[in-house]
Amino acid sequence: MRLMPGGSLYNDENGNLCVNPDYEFTIWDYIEMNLKNLNIDEKELISLFDITPSALSNWKNGSKQISQDKLVILCSMFGVTIDELMERESNDAYQYEYFYGLNRYSKEKKYKSFTTRDLEWMFERINEAIFYFEYYPLGYIPFDKNPDDPEGFPDRHYISDDEVEYYCQTLDISIKYSTKKKKDIIIKSVSYDELTSVAKELWNDWKEEAYKHISAKAADKYKEIVLLSENADFFKAYITDNSDLKNEYLEI
Repeated sequence: MRLMPGGSLYNDENGNLCVNPDYEFTIWDYIEMNLKNLNIDEKELISLFDITPSALSNWKNGSKQISQDKLVILCSMFGVTIDELMERESNDAYQYEYFYGLNRYSKEKKYKSFTTRDLEWMFERINEAIFYFEYYPLGYIPFDKNPDDPEGFPDRHYISDDEVEYYCQTLDISIKYSTKKKKDIIIKSVSYDELTSVAKELWNDWKEEAYKHISAKAADKYKEIVLLSENADFFKAYITDNSDLKNEYLEI
């Protein structure tokens, strides 16, 4: 089953189903249409993901992003990949800014205006980029299998070259890696071409163990953004109150 946009569809004067070319597709439009195709209503979705109705409402209005693990399950249900879900043909510039929105973190100088959600979103993307960079030689991120996983739940998440390239362009991340000939090679603010070359070299040397020989780290300026933000104290308290996020954020 292929993705179909929801709110973009309308019937013309002859009753023919048409797509509005000016409609700005959102991820929820695609999810909603495909849920209808599978005869799954919102109550069933809430039960499936064990979420609250307000959480679902946040997904629908775009105030909160759907987590990666739940996106993977949805993609499995719809018969599409993460890339097909995220990289829709229509309004690509809008979608990239909406889902990734990282350019302002490298260009914005008045960090005080950043909200707690801005800071959280920035760290989420940085952590995802670090995972992608470190597993890029392998080509996918392996998932730990859980007995509670639904039938057909994948054991890996394949890494998109486009996403890696985008992160290289918009984030300041350095890598350290080791080959069989030399240890602890450092590349600061690694470019996409550099990372691709390193990934091939690591794969040739280490094969399936390649990801164990590379690490990635975000620039210190991202900590500066937090410290200069008027929400710094709130954000630090937020990290403290959410122990599952503490290590991820503080490692950056």
